[in-house]
Amino acid sequence: VLFRSSQFTTVSDYGIAVGTVDISSSGTITDLNIEVNENGKGGEYLRWSSLTLLSPSGTAVYLVGGDQTGGSLDGYAGSALYKTIFDDDASIALTSGKAPFVGAHKPSGDLGAFEGITASGTWTIYLNCKGNCNATNMDWAILAVLDNTAPSAPTNLAIVESGDTSVKLKWSQNSESDVIGYYIYRG
Repeated sequence: VLFRSSQFTTVSDYGIAVGTVDISSSGTITDLNIEVNENGKGGEYLRWSSLTLLSPSGTAVYLVGGDQTGGSLDGYAGSALYKTIFDDDASIALTSGKAPFVGAHKPSGDLGAFEGITASGTWTIYLNCKGNCNATNMDWAILAVLDNTAPSAPTNLAIVESGDTSVKLKWSQNSESDVIGYYIYRG
């Protein structure tokens, strides 16, 4: 599923610009990648900036950064990311790739931190700039695989004890990794 943001532009050479994507789809994330198109105005733009993604639940993942922001992209990294896809399953790290970093690249942080959480809510990308960033345009998208399948019903359900006002149940544990628990309703 693709969730696209609108383009945003930095307003100064220093500071943080913010872009958001609102997702109304429910479902648990089983894989998440980020596509970025970013066009810096200076030839060494990427060395002066960093990108961090924040989920609606507050989980943050550092995607990449230049050597002037604590990352490892240097002046040879250039000024743009073009159809760059941050993907944990990519064969090459973005920091080892070549400008403009077209296609899939491993981010600096672990996008797997988002697996198992719900996709719905406001996702935020932070573009931190330490210089040479004035009027930088960026658009981005979330590419997510969502699990909308209900868990299997419990097996071997049995009444262990019963009384006038209560009943004690027992069942075999579900083997699905995304099951937290079950709700039991009185019928």
